[in-house]
Amino acid sequence: MVANGYPPTAFGGVEVYVQGIAHALASRGHHVTVFCRESAWKTPDYHVIREMSDRVSVIRLVNDFKAISSFEETFVDPHIDAFFGDLLHELTPDLVHFHHWIALSARLPSVASEQGIPSVATLHDYWAICHRVNLQDWLGRRCPGPDRGGDCLQCVIHSGRFRAMRRLLAKELRKVLRFTLRQRLRRALVPDRGSVISFRATREAFATRQRTFRDNLIVSRKILAPSDFVKRTFGENGYDNVDIEVLPLGIRLPTLSRPAASFSTQVRFAFIGTLLPTKGVHVLVKAFKGAPSSALQLRIYGRDDADPAYTHRLRRLARGDARISFEGPFAPEARENAFRDTDVVVVPSLVPETFSLVAREALAAGRPVIVSDVGALPEVVKDHVNGYLVPPGDVQSLSELIQEIALHPRALQDLTLPGPTPILSVDDHVTPLERIYGASV
Repeated sequence: MVANGYPPTAFGGVEVYVQGIAHALASRGHHVTVFCRESAWKTPDYHVIREMSDRVSVIRLVNDFKAISSFEETFVDPHIDAFFGDLLHELTPDLVHFHHWIALSARLPSVASEQGIPSVATLHDYWAICHRVNLQDWLGRRCPGPDRGGDCLQCVIHSGRFRAMRRLLAKELRKVLRFTLRQRLRRALVPDRGSVISFRATREAFATRQRTFRDNLIVSRKILAPSDFVKRTFGENGYDNVDIEVLPLGIRLPTLSRPAASFSTQVRFAFIGTLLPTKGVHVLVKAFKGAPSSALQLRIYGRDDADPAYTHRLRRLARGDARISFEGPFAPEARENAFRDTDVVVVPSLVPETFSLVAREALAAGRPVIVSDVGALPEVVKDHVNGYLVPPGDVQSLSELIQEIALHPRALQDLTLPGPTPILSVDDHVTPLERIYGASV
């Protein structure tokens, strides 16, 4: 398995999924090794960490782009190619399953192929066609992709210039404003949202990037997508003649049954996920504050250190509303506790989600879901059937829906859960995955 992270140091959707299938495969008698990127700012890049985790061998390679000098190095890294080649010589695997290449190298499938080792690849997000990963441009607008009108170069150049302009303005303000006011303006003008690497990127460089990913992905014996939306999006952006099979991911099915809640006091809403602007948590907070009912509660669960400036913004937005609480992250084994204390889960994403483990976990736990009508989310949540769809970023529509639920909470009990779309367990998912592996070797 190749991924850009692995628990316990990385807990994103892909990382949790990879851990789940790695353990399931190991329990079926397969020998599983996970090769992943590790972020460790105090450790030199390319440092190797080896460990065992529940019969799964984990090999972590540190890479934080500490000495990066070109745009091309953001997607192809000869050092990682060489290390991976040596690792394959050492392990002699029957098959490699690629899940992610961020901070690794797009050439890894070809490195495996050159040694005669077959591979399978899963398109968990849009990294292969979008340098910003989420098909969202520098102004926060949804992008159709590079072959459908998206301008990757302008997206990177403008975001860099816009950031530079804000820093220059903040620097000039130091000369005329008091410290406390400068601090407030600095947070507004220069939010710490990570960096977009330009390094004199050109249209030719982006064309090379698209070609490099495609040429290396098609080396795989089978390319999988978690949803019809992902398959369609890649088909519209250079993969129209590539055979992509849709295989929905499996989740850890909760043991909860649907609660017989009376809603006599409060309807409990929850957001579960990493606090990032793309997840639209600010939209949810604004919408919740716009719903005046006192019979409401919002719990926000998830990592708050991925974007400290955004977390600070969320806490400011929620200030003064005692109905809103920040619960922080929780270990995977505590997930059921979060669902047990929740009546409705909200997934207010602003970018096209490729699958959404959280939405499925909530539905499987008997909790209705409110989701943005974008990406793959409408494939699992059907409006007024097992949840509700709202336009992405539409504060007013979400607020009105929250208030309507507060006034008529028993309508939640009329929904059919988990709904018409089958939700696979990890084992349900691994069984067809094994067949794909068998057909690929």
